[in-house]
Amino acid sequence: MKKEQVPMEKVPTERFSNDQGFSLIELVIAIAILAIMCVGGMSAMGYLNMANSSKCASRIDSSLTVLKSRNSAEASSTYMHLYRYKDRYYIRYSDQPSYTPDDSNYKEGEEIGNSQITISYQEGNLSASSVTIQDGDCKTFGIRKKDGAFTGTMEPTCVISVIGQSTYKVTLVTNTGKHFRD
Repeated sequence: MKKEQVPMEKVPTERFSNDQGFSLIELVIAIAILAIMCVGGMSAMGYLNMANSSKCASRIDSSLTVLKSRNSAEASSTYMHLYRYKDRYYIRYSDQPSYTPDDSNYKEGEEIGNSQITISYQEGNLSASSVTIQDGDCKTFGIRKKDGAFTGTMEPTCVISVIGQSTYKVTLVTNTGKHFRD
């Protein structure tokens, strides 16, 4: 019952010494893993764009709150300018009721959105047409000191829409100075 030992030089080693490349199965598995990672990355980009428009709408909403606070705390009136310049959206506060962005001053505002989104506003009822803020355009909002109502629009409501992967809205009730994000 003695086992016969095989000398090491007789052990077949061709299988191990010939590993100089990838087998077809390894290549297919690597391509499948890369494809899954690419699909996951593409869907994540969609979520980032959706978060981009949501964040922009939230920044507009909070900027309106800041505008109300500044107007109640300061002796002079403060205006909020929502504008687009060089495919980016900005918010700027000033004591001037009008503002025109140009190369020398557009960076004075806080950037709130990029070219992946579109911001438009609609004044009045739901059948009124909306106006998209184009490059160089500016929409100005103010607050009346005596009653806190919004100025810059003559209609009872103004809806600011932020359009990206999803659409988010900030509604301003002009007479009361209230605003909320949908």
